[in-house]
Amino acid sequence: EGVTALAKLPIWFIHSELDQVVPPDRTTAPLVKRLEAAGANQVHTTWLTQIRDSSGSYTYDPHYAWVPVLSQRIYTANQQSLFSWLAAHSK
Repeated sequence: EGVTALAKLPIWFIHSELDQVVPPDRTTAPLVKRLEAAGANQVHTTWLTQIRDSSGSYTYDPHYAWVPVLSQRIYTANQQSLFSWLAAHSK
């Protein structure tokens, strides 16, 4: 029931491909597949390859996916920001 209920909601996953603390191949990636198999059509994913500061001069640990989120550097394919996307949805 959990995945079926979640499949009805707009969800956006943001995960570093190199995260060794919470490996995406054992967490986010299988969940995305389960949601899609349950009929989810509003699942968005952002797979980060590097976590850098806004200047691009410092690279963070791959687990720190919140850095680009909180510095507002996550966008949809049509350049809608994550926070704008969140504000446009409700349960």
